[in-house]
Amino acid sequence: MMRDELPGLIRVGPRVIQTDAEFAHLQSMRAAGSTPWYVDTASATSLTDGRLAMNAVARAFPEFFHQARTLDSRAVGYVATVPGYWGGGSQALPDLHYYLHNLRFAYRQMLSLGLAHRCAQALPWTGGAFSHMAATLREQRLRGANAIVMVGIAIDPEYARLPLPSLFFDAVKRSAKSLGLRHIIAPFRPAGYGQFKALKNATHSADLFKEYCAMRGLDGFAADPWLRAVARHGVEFLRAEPRSYQIERALVSFERLRHTFKPDSWYSPEPDVWECGETPTWYVDRARGTVTSVEPNLWGKLRWDPASVA
Repeated sequence: MMRDELPGLIRVGPRVIQTDAEFAHLQSMRAAGSTPWYVDTASATSLTDGRLAMNAVARAFPEFFHQARTLDSRAVGYVATVPGYWGGGSQALPDLHYYLHNLRFAYRQMLSLGLAHRCAQALPWTGGAFSHMAATLREQRLRGANAIVMVGIAIDPEYARLPLPSLFFDAVKRSAKSLGLRHIIAPFRPAGYGQFKALKNATHSADLFKEYCAMRGLDGFAADPWLRAVARHGVEFLRAEPRSYQIERALVSFERLRHTFKPDSWYSPEPDVWECGETPTWYVDRARGTVTSVEPNLWGKLRWDPASVA
């Protein structure tokens, strides 16, 4: 058995989104793992944030994007990572936005990368232009990096009971070793925090989040199922970040979300603050006509020994 396989079931390799339907399936997996609020509405054919653009970035940075496929080639999971820097102390960890921008390119840059990738696919003899562009971007983004930061895992709900996170962690370890990066860190989203808030009819606060993250089962591991799972894979938790990731959208988009996503679960513990039993909290700004979601996360580092990674 290869080190990146589950016997007869799953194989992990570089991310390549093969069809528009597969792009839509990735978006549905992302929504299932969080909320539709986080899922981009871009067309699969967009040159800046669609399938072609995602494939272009993954080809330029193959060590940072992995996917799990069944042996009949069905894509059932993805993990996205970015290069970053971490000084080693818990207070040196910034919020997730800082790391997400490490592989977020300007519109023109993304358009150029997507077009060069499309040309290289259609006319292989033009591949040199894409390779040169990719090499330049890699040099810029990897300069000074000492860490791989896991920023997202999406798993098909039908395969959620398989140990796909273990395969993804192994793939990330191999990438870190191949690039000579020292740290593997991630902001982990507790799976049960939203329900914890709902049971208390409470809104998010730094103290409430720390209280939840500190809860332990009888075996000493975290009470939260996702935190428990990653802890069993060697993750050491470092610091709770109560405002790790924020997304601002128009108020009309939020009203649409409330009427289509878990419509009977929403409650407002404070004026213009909304909860629905999920990890994020939504804050309404009526003066600007916007709503901002705020998601807390628990920072952790993956304990690993490069010498033990084959």
